[in-house]
Amino acid sequence: MRPFVPRFVAVDEFTGPGRAVEYSASYFAYPTAKVQDLVTLGDIAEEGLAKVKSPLLIVQSKADDWVAPEAPELIYQRVSTPPADKQVLWLERSGHLLTLDVERDPIHQAVKDFLAR
Repeated sequence: MRPFVPRFVAVDEFTGPGRAVEYSASYFAYPTAKVQDLVTLGDIAEEGLAKVKSPLLIVQSKADDWVAPEAPELIYQRVSTPPADKQVLWLERSGHLLTLDVERDPIHQAVKDFLAR
């Protein structure tokens, strides 16, 4: 793809209704040469999931346009963390950069509570 399309223009994550535009941190463009690196990194991460035994908080938004909605369930099922020590926090309105978006306060609280356990 690189010889034909050296980069593609990014879509700003915070342009939707209710999004926190003031926190926009998106790139202007993405180099297509790095797409294969991203795929490889995902494969490596997926292969290592069974090695995870630590407590785990998975945070995902239903409005995330970049991460597949089945990803949290895949992670939850494939890690070796006992069920009592892992949880998924689903958000409704935040985009991909959810810690900077409109539901950041509930995320901050969930992380605080998770770390206090």
